[in-house]
Amino acid sequence: MTSVRPIRATLYGLAAEGAPRGVLDSLLSPPYDVIDSAQRDALVAQNARNSVLLDLPERLPDDAADAPYRRAAARWSTWRSDGTLRDDPAECLYLYEEQPTDGRAIRGIFAGIPVGAYGSETGILRHESTLDGPKAERRALIAAVKANLSPVIVLRTGGHDAFLRAADAVAKTPPLAAGRTPSGSDYRIWRVSPEASDGVALLEWARGADLVIADGHHRYETARDFAERGGGLALALGLIVEADRHSPALYATHRIVSAHDPDALSARLSASPLVAHHTTTTRDQLASRFADGAPEPAELEIGVVTARGASLVTIDRSAIGRALSGRSVAYQSLSVAALAVLLDRALGIDAAAAAAGAIRYVRGADRAIASALADPVPSAALLLHGERPDQVVAVAEAGETMPQKSTLFAPKPPTGLLFLAHEINRVD
Repeated sequence: MTSVRPIRATLYGLAAEGAPRGVLDSLLSPPYDVIDSAQRDALVAQNARNSVLLDLPERLPDDAADAPYRRAAARWSTWRSDGTLRDDPAECLYLYEEQPTDGRAIRGIFAGIPVGAYGSETGILRHESTLDGPKAERRALIAAVKANLSPVIVLRTGGHDAFLRAADAVAKTPPLAAGRTPSGSDYRIWRVSPEASDGVALLEWARGADLVIADGHHRYETARDFAERGGGLALALGLIVEADRHSPALYATHRIVSAHDPDALSARLSASPLVAHHTTTTRDQLASRFADGAPEPAELEIGVVTARGASLVTIDRSAIGRALSGRSVAYQSLSVAALAVLLDRALGIDAAAAAAGAIRYVRGADRAIASALADPVPSAALLLHGERPDQVVAVAEAGETMPQKSTLFAPKPPTGLLFLAHEINRVD
C-alpha cells in the first residue's frame, strides 16, 4: 500500500482541454538519458522552449561545474513568470495513454509517489541497483530547479478491472492534450479531479498495492536523497502504469565479450554443466529468434555469434536453480541471471570483471551481431530474450535486484507533459 497523492502540476501554458492536437509536440523531448548532442540541438532548433532545455541543460565552453543547472533554474523561473509554464490551481491526477506505432500501449496516471526507503515504509520497490555518477548530475539539477522534471515509471499489478472502468470513463471526455511523442507514439492526457468518482477510483487503485519501479531508479533516489537533506519533497513525480494489461514492453540488452579464440569460447560453453544443448545455427536465424517482440521461449536460451559461426545454447534450468539456490524462483527464471552464471563459470567473467569493462552492452540483436563482428578485437555477441514485466515485479517483491542492464522498457513518456514544482506541492 502506498500513499500516492494528487499533485498541483506545472504544465506548458498551451495545454488546455480542447486545445488542438499536437499543440505540445514541439515542446516535448525524449527521456534525458537517451538524447545525444545532435538530437538535443534538433529539439531546440524546432522550438526554443523545448523541455530538453530544462531536463538536459546545455554545457557551454568554460562553464563552471554548476553553470548548466543554474541556467536550467533561471529558465524554469522565467518560463513560469512569463506564462510559458503555468501551475494548475488545484491538485489533480492525470490519466495518460500512449500507443506506439509498433507494440503495446501503456495506460496509467501521473501522480505524486512517496519517497523514502524501499519497502514497507513507502510501498515503493526497486528491481535494479543504481550507479553514483548519474545520480550526482540529477541531484545537482533537482537542487537548482527544485522540481521533478521527468517521471519515475512504476508498475501497479492487480485491480485492473477497477482501473479500466475509471480510465475508460475519463477517456470519453476531451483530453487536456493529445499529439505525437518524439518517438512517434500517439498520446493523450487528461486532467482528473481526485474528488470526482473516477478520480476517487483511480486514486484508490493506485494506493492499493506496492509499486515497482520500471524506469527511473536514479530519478527516484535523487528525489529521496534531496528530501533527506532537507531540500525537497517527500514526494516524486510518478507515472503509475496499469501493468496487467497495459505494461510497457520489456526489451533485452545483449552482451558482447572478447573472443580471441572463437572455437575455444564455443567449446567452453558447450562443455559447461550448465548447458543442456548447444546447436549450430545461422546469424540470421538468431537475429530473428532474439528480435524484440519475438515469442517467449519455453527454455532458457542464449544466442552466440562469432566470426566463426553461430549457435543456440539452451541452459539447464535445474542447474541454474542449484547455482542460484539462495535466490528466489523469480530470480532463477531470468535469462540475464542465467547468462551471468554461465559467463562466470564457463568464461571466467564474474561481476567484478563485468564492472571493469569485460562486457559491452548493445540494444537490438542485429546491432549486437554487427557490433561484435566489426570489433577490431575478435568478439562474441551473446543474445538474450527480454524478460517479462511480471518477472520484474516478482523479483522486486522478493526483495531482490536484477543484474545490471537487465531491462529496457518502452514506450516511455516524453518529458514536457507536466512537471512537479516543489514549493506548491508541500504538505504540512
